Amino acid sequence: MDSQNTSALKQSAPSTMSSTVPSSTMCITKLDGKKNFNNWAFAVKCMLIDLDLWDVVTAAVDPNDVDAKRKDQRARAKLCLTCEESVYPVIRSAKTAHETFN
Repeated sequence: MDSQNTSALKQSAPSTMSSTVPSSTMCITKLDGKKNFNNWAFAVKCMLIDLDLWDVVTAAVDPNDVDAKRKDQRARAKLCLTCEESVYPVIRSAKTAHETFN
């Protein structure tokens, strides 16, 4: 993506840093409860697909597969970091990316 297109994407993104998370060349609005879940879920799914992490959200991870566990941890971190602090009590106890997303 050239710098002109990147600049256009950044300009169209919401301007408040507290409610968005930069991801590559776009910003994802943080999950703030049920009111924006559908849009957040779509954006996060696209981000995780782009990062080759979506498979660990949709399937069980073999606990003996070191690479899969690492991918799961990365995906879970991405999910958690795209949530407002008010959502943390709901996701804090999740052990996997699958549990965090669902």
